[in-house]
Amino acid sequence: MISIIIVPIAVVLLAFIMEFFLPDLQAPDILLGARVKTEFKKEKEGKTIVLKYRLTLILAAILSLLLTLINSLFIDIFTPLIFAFLSSMNVVYWRRVVIKERGEELPEPTKRYAIISTPQGKMIYMPLILAWIVLISTIIIGIVYYSSAPAEIPYHVLSSGKIEYVPKTIIKFFLIDLIALIPFSLITIFTLISAKTPNIINPAYPEQSYIAYSKFKESVVILSGVILFIIGTLMTSISFFIWGFLKITYIPELLVSMVSTIFLLTTIFYFKVGVEGGSYLRNIVVNNEVFNDDKYWKGGIIYYNPADPRIMVPRRNGFGYTINLGNRTGLLILISLIAIIPTVVVLIILLAR
Repeated sequence: MISIIIVPIAVVLLAFIMEFFLPDLQAPDILLGARVKTEFKKEKEGKTIVLKYRLTLILAAILSLLLTLINSLFIDIFTPLIFAFLSSMNVVYWRRVVIKERGEELPEPTKRYAIISTPQGKMIYMPLILAWIVLISTIIIGIVYYSSAPAEIPYHVLSSGKIEYVPKTIIKFFLIDLIALIPFSLITIFTLISAKTPNIINPAYPEQSYIAYSKFKESVVILSGVILFIIGTLMTSISFFIWGFLKITYIPELLVSMVSTIFLLTTIFYFKVGVEGGSYLRNIVVNNEVFNDDKYWKGGIIYYNPADPRIMVPRRNGFGYTINLGNRTGLLILISLIAIIPTVVVLIILLAR
């Protein structure tokens, strides 16, 4: 039972963490994470580099997906990490090509980004609040029901389909809810940090960039809330099975429906972002004198700027935010994030024995 629960949670967490670092393509004045002039983007050379980048990225995705055909649990868990590594190396390589081929050095910046704080609407937090209500309500129901629950509870489903029962303890009884607290806490923390990050206004197109970042932050909060609500509902269903409220025959159907819903919502979300992004970027006249901060982006992926007080910064070559590793707080968050997942999983396994 533990492996059935921990593996999907680990995959979800890995996917969420990689969202802060995975490279992507972002217009209008960035080509593979490097500053270029408008002419270079429009010429055949720039378009050829982008085409080759996309083809190699597709090959990396295909290679990663082929690994899942091996049908090995070990491979399945590390497939997202393999794709993250291949795609990261892909963008680092082609970014070096861009910097080498773009020609003359870009002029010193005459304009810089403006950072402003904006008020956040309260309604966008409703999915996040509902998700926590589901999880907290489940824990409250478990506390009320604990004394009258059977002395033995389901703990592991054997390969033969038989259910292994173990003596009831507080840890084993609330094991699923404790595991659920991991993604809930991490996703909530990063969602709030992203939502509270000041807007970055590019003076080359201030109105459009302001709207774009505002919409992005709203989308991050809403999507995170929806995903947590789905995870919370799934964890509640499994807890109810352990407590005897649901039959095990319902669990596979719930798993399939939840995973399908997550993929559907994610696809719709990115499609929406792509359409909106494409529509407003088409109306932008690129200013070649925006702030050239190539030196702060290592490989176009990792941001290191000790002089920048921000913890989270918009990703240079992708959609979303990443951590400023030059900020002590940001570095501490990254180290904690890397350490907390295996630590909590090991503690839960040890306590559940």
